[in-house]
Amino acid sequence: MSEVKKRIVDIMGVTEEQVDSAFADTEAIGLPSEAGGNAEGWLLPGSYEVSEEDTPTTVIARMVKGTVEELDRLGVAPADRETVLIKASIVDGEMNIDKYMPMVARVIDNRLADTNGETKGYLGMDSTVLYGVGKTSGVPDQADLDNDNPYNTRLRQGLPPTPINQPSVDAIKAVLNPAEGNWLYFVTIDLNTGETVFAATAAEHEANKAKLDAYCARHKVQCGQ
Repeated sequence: MSEVKKRIVDIMGVTEEQVDSAFADTEAIGLPSEAGGNAEGWLLPGSYEVSEEDTPTTVIARMVKGTVEELDRLGVAPADRETVLIKASIVDGEMNIDKYMPMVARVIDNRLADTNGETKGYLGMDSTVLYGVGKTSGVPDQADLDNDNPYNTRLRQGLPPTPINQPSVDAIKAVLNPAEGNWLYFVTIDLNTGETVFAATAAEHEANKAKLDAYCARHKVQCGQ
């Protein structure tokens, strides 16, 4: 939402307060009740033409309407919309390669169901940790990991309370049709190609992380070392 707000301010020449007021007027922007009054995740990504007659409210209303129409087109029941958007936002936050998105979606479902297993129902996703401390990219530092907020899925079980971005249609489709697999972990082992490997156990995951360590030993600058 913060990035969308900045774009509206820059393009329309309005104030941040005007945009905040538009977001707060949930009835005027057509925000469904299942969103719980928070438009995060409900602003369909894409290009929008803005006329002189437009206001922040009318522009945001078109974004919300686009999301509702997309969810309806994909057959998502109203009661499931918020959950689907939360999961899809995490998929987008963790993965930008289409072929891996259904696999990440499966990891999310498997972790949520794994309440008595290795992950104890904790998602442990860096993207949610970063969102909880107001960051949009990078790797969480120890202070981020220790920050006990509702979006820290390393410290709190289950899904975060809202989406963490405006999820793409591809991510939504991945959540609705996750790949088949028993994975609980994944790690990108080549930052050039985006090659990502998945594992069902912590032991397998540690072996996969060693591959990333070996990659970073060869590409120290790229890995921020």
